[in-house]
Amino acid sequence: TTTTTTTTTTTTTLPPATDGSVLALLESDPDLGLFADLIRSAGLTADFDDPTAAITVFAPDDDAITALVEDPDGPDLLDPDVRREIVLAHVHANGALDFAALEPLTSIGVRAGGPQPIDVVSDPPTIGGAEITDADRPTDAAFVHVIDTVLTPQPT
Repeated sequence: TTTTTTTTTTTTTLPPATDGSVLALLESDPDLGLFADLIRSAGLTADFDDPTAAITVFAPDDDAITALVEDPDGPDLLDPDVRREIVLAHVHANGALDFAALEPLTSIGVRAGGPQPIDVVSDPPTIGGAEITDADRPTDAAFVHVIDTVLTPQPT
C-alpha cells in the first residue's frame, strides 16, 4: 500500500509599498497621473508629497478625471478653489485606513464637505457612489484606494 499526500500552499502577494508619498505613488501609476495633475493644479502638492502623512486617499482613475473634464455640466475646473475642494473631498486625514478598517464604516470624514457615504461590504464596494476598483495601495504612511468616479464634496 502506497499513500500519497499532496499539500497546496497559497500565497497572497501584496503590492510593495511605494517608497515615499502618495504623490509618488500616483505619479508612478499610468492610470492615476491625472489625479496627480489635479493635486498640483489645486496647490496641494506639499500635502500629498509628505511621506510621513498618515492619510487615506480615494484616488479617481484617469477615466474618471477625463469624464469630469469633458462634462459640460461639471464644476468650473478653471477655479483653483473648486479644484482644491474636489481634491480634498477624496482625503480622509485622520489616519491611514486599509480596506479592512473601512468595513465597519457607513460614512467617512474627508477634508472638504461632509462625510462621504461608504459601503465596502457591498459588491462592488463604494464610496460616495464611486466603485472602489483597487484597494490597499500602500505608501510609507498612507493608503490609496482607486475609484472609478470623481467624488463631489457632500453637504455639511
